Amino acid sequence: MHRKYNDASSSTFKDKLVMFGYEYFSGGISGVWIEDNISVGGLTVEHQTLGLATINHGVYENVDIDGMIGLGFGKLYGAKEPSLFDNMLRQGALQNPVFSFYFNRIDSVDRSSHLTLGGTNPDFYTGEFTFVDLSGPNRWQFGGDRIQLNDGEFNICENGFQAFIESDKDMIVGPIEDVSVLNMKLGAKPLSHSGYFSLYEINCDSVDSLPDVEFIVNGKKLALTSEDYVVKKNGRCLSTFAGKRYSMIKKQPLWILGTAFMRGFYTQFDKGKRQIGFAKARH
Repeated sequence: MHRKYNDASSSTFKDKLVMFGYEYFSGGISGVWIEDNISVGGLTVEHQTLGLATINHGVYENVDIDGMIGLGFGKLYGAKEPSLFDNMLRQGALQNPVFSFYFNRIDSVDRSSHLTLGGTNPDFYTGEFTFVDLSGPNRWQFGGDRIQLNDGEFNICENGFQAFIESDKDMIVGPIEDVSVLNMKLGAKPLSHSGYFSLYEINCDSVDSLPDVEFIVNGKKLALTSEDYVVKKNGRCLSTFAGKRYSMIKKQPLWILGTAFMRGFYTQFDKGKRQIGFAKARH
């Protein structure tokens, strides 16, 4: 059950009298633009533009959330108003243009996850960060060297790859051909093609013996364990590596790294230095 915004309870509400609508492959929303003051974690932003959804369909009808906050680059979507994060910086609520995500494992007793605004929280990671510069102008995109198993005994994307970090996606999505070969090496079998993704199932008895999947970035290894990339659901074990046909970017294959990837790494987004940092998540 969604908690709903009540404009009658807000003395700072303002209707901007402009409609909006967005369609995604999994659903869509439409409504009106409004303005109000927002408080998040003790930080208050005044006169923030918000989309007040009056109609939603598809996946948005059943997801267990009350709303969404975009933390990307507004120029990508033609946004005319500053985002919540940008307004926090403009209004002095934050001094450091950094935010960081921690995602707990799905099978954890404590499934809570954490967003840190203005920096990082060392309680949620171990070791040092591996940093990589953004490779695209208007989104959280970076380039990697290759993807491998067993310290390079098996490789895909040997000429490099491009990746988007997207916290609103569950899976790790890559080119169908590469994902098919990778899942085969992990002993996974095709489960279905949902119309959007090619999905794979893994024998639950083999999960503990599966190798790490290693993303090589700036010459450094970001290793996902089977605890990160296998999801157990209703007695079945599913690979979070899903295949989809994407266009090449900068003549390199594209990967979408969702929360299945981010569960393995505490992820720091630095808008000022235009870089992303990865440190091993503490579980």
